[in-house]
Order: sequence, then C-alpha cells, then structure tokens
Amino acid sequence: MSKKHGFTLIELLIVVAIIAILAAIAVPNFLEAQVRSKVSRVKADVRTLAIAVESYLVDHGKPPVGDLQLWKSSGMTYPYDWDGATVADQGPAMQYKWHQWTTPVAYMTSIPSDPFALTGKLSGKAASLSMDSRYVYVAAVDHALNGKSNNSIKSQAELLKNGGITWELYSWGPSRRNTTLDGKSAWVIGGLLNKPTPSPQTQVSQKDVFYDPSNGTTSFGMLIRTNRGIEPAY
Repeated sequence: MSKKHGFTLIELLIVVAIIAILAAIAVPNFLEAQVRSKVSRVKADVRTLAIAVESYLVDHGKPPVGDLQLWKSSGMTYPYDWDGATVADQGPAMQYKWHQWTTPVAYMTSIPSDPFALTGKLSGKAASLSMDSRYVYVAAVDHALNGKSNNSIKSQAELLKNGGITWELYSWGPSRRNTTLDGKSAWVIGGLLNKPTPSPQTQVSQKDVFYDPSNGTTSFGMLIRTNRGIEPAY
C-alpha cells in the first residue's frame, strides 16, 4: 500500500505567499479599473446632460436655473452645505433645480447620479459634501429669483459670463474632495477662468481644480464640462 503524504508547513507557507503576492498585484489593478470605469461613466453622463442643457437653452433662451440662483436668492437655502451639517430645505432646493430638466418637457427622463458623490454628514471640511448625489450644475444666468438677489452670487455669475461660460457641470472626481493636499480650497470658477482664488489664504494652483489621471487615478481635481466642452487643466 502506498503511504499518503500531506503538505508540509513549508509548502503551505509557499502557497500562502504566492496567493498574497497575486492578491497584492490583482487588487490594486481591480480598484484602478473601477475608477477608470467610473470616470468613463461620468464623461458619458455629462455629455448627455450637456445635450439637455443646450436643448433647454434653444427653447428658453437661457440655461436652466443652477446652484448660484438657489443660494438664498430664491428664498431657499443654498443646496450644498460646506460645513457638513444637514439642512432641511436642501432637498426641496435640489428638486426645484432638477425639475426643470424633466417637466413639463423631458429634456432628461431622469437625472443620473455622480458615481463619485458623497452624501450625508461629514465631520471637518476636508471632503466635498453634497446633500444630493447628482452632478453639480451651475448656470451663469439672471441670479435673482422671486425678486431677490445676492451680490456675491451675481459677481460669480458675471465672472462666468465674461469668461464665455453660460453653464458648467462637474463631478467631484475620484478624490471626492474640493481641496488640495495642503487643505486649501480649489475654486472651480477660478480654475475655469484661470484666475486666482479670491482670498490669498485659499489660493491654489488652478490646475488643482481639474482631474488629471496622470497624477494617479485618485488624484485631486474634478471632471468638468461647460458650454465650451470638456475642460482641460490649464
């Protein structure tokens, strides 16, 4: 009769080591593939949304109301809360904004969600927080709704219009942050117009506003599209 032999401890350790090496190679590649897939989805989504915006603009002479117009000028709280606290009326503000896209004319049958969006409550200010999982949409149109206005928002809308931008759509990007590594805020409008941020304490290189996969798939920066097309980093 042949004698049965089991695996020795050395053989088992070798197998475990091989599996660990394969996992160390495979898992990062899998995560990288996930990020690249989401980036491709964002580009497809904002391309579809851009067509809807332009169709709306043809029918109405201006793009749909965006976030700037919802910042207290419409009697509603600005739909995003940068301090990380939930606000009860942010939901209605978002519904008001996206309602224009689907009713009464269905420029979009539904509004896609940003695969990189963070929703809910976060502590601190390091990451971008949205009360809405959909893409950020900003329009440079008449800043006042219901006869109310906000000079700060008007100035931002004017900056965009003077720079030839009538609307912008963007995803937070794989880093899901609106700050650079040193914690300074990346001003999206400044990045689009290649202008410095308003405050010296928060000035950053404008290239930090734009996502660049050559810096790593989870690098800082946003995926931005405007009426000018897909925005490259300066």
